[in-house]
Amino acid sequence: MVWGRCIFALIVCSSVGCMAKYSMRPVDVVVTNPKTNEPIANVPVSVGYSFFKVPNPPQQAEGTTDENGRVVLQMADFDRGIHLTAGGNWFYFDALRVRGGGSLKRWEPNSDKTQPEVAVRLVPFTSALPAIGEKSEKLAEK
Repeated sequence: MVWGRCIFALIVCSSVGCMAKYSMRPVDVVVTNPKTNEPIANVPVSVGYSFFKVPNPPQQAEGTTDENGRVVLQMADFDRGIHLTAGGNWFYFDALRVRGGGSLKRWEPNSDKTQPEVAVRLVPFTSALPAIGEKSEKLAEK
């Protein structure tokens, strides 16, 4: 009886897909000129996810950079592959980069060669809670 349930669970998960576990968070995407490091305004930026047989994939997010070359997008720390496009340039990265931030490496094969090359850096928002051992101003007033 137990084996029957295990086999049934394997068949269901392999044919339908299993639920993905991830969290969404705001991430500041900074787009600059790779040669001058100057911010680039009005660049369309989108983030999407690679998945197969996942019934609850994260939703794609889109935006356009402001005059400081920044746009905030909601991103998932999705462990099955994340891709970002910025002005025709493609970047692939993983969940650790969503959580920790950093510069992305341009992926040449998918990037549009007719568009200018850009550099992209991710800056995740940090918690507004005080660090361990610190007191917030509101607690100090009491």
